[in-house]
Amino acid sequence: MFDKPIFILAKKTAFVLFFCTVALMITARVLNYRLMIDSQPEHSMYYRVGIGHIHHIDEFHRGDLIVFIPGHGEMAGMFMDRMTTKMVGGVPGDKLTVKDGVFSINGKEYGKMEILDRAVKYMHRDAKSFDREEIVPPGKLLVVGTEKVSFDSRYWGFLYQDSVIGDIAPIY
Repeated sequence: MFDKPIFILAKKTAFVLFFCTVALMITARVLNYRLMIDSQPEHSMYYRVGIGHIHHIDEFHRGDLIVFIPGHGEMAGMFMDRMTTKMVGGVPGDKLTVKDGVFSINGKEYGKMEILDRAVKYMHRDAKSFDREEIVPPGKLLVVGTEKVSFDSRYWGFLYQDSVIGDIAPIY
């Protein structure tokens, strides 16, 4: 019964798919690639699925999409030991300004901090305490989400560059 051409083709196809899947998994593991899926109810980035490449990054540029594991600072409580992705919004020497719930980088206004009310409650701070004008210090990054509901450097401060473990290529 299973020697008909359709069954032979199905067995060969299944074998090839299995072999390719195993080869792809081994290659991804050796080259330090990870499939990353954003399962949060509210997304902070425009993509939901990406391929993370875990490797050392020497130089950061505005617009880079990075993967990091926070270990210090105010963000640590919410994201401690979890791989997280954001976009680099500012590098050392850039100026962050937050005034009355509106933020700017190097004098260019990027918009309103949409979740300021929630950040006030979560962080037990007054809304005015978020107002500031700072220069991104050496060894740190200003990281932001691409979506309005992103909880990022605008709220919790700068990210240590040594927390960055790689970059990400969005696929969906």
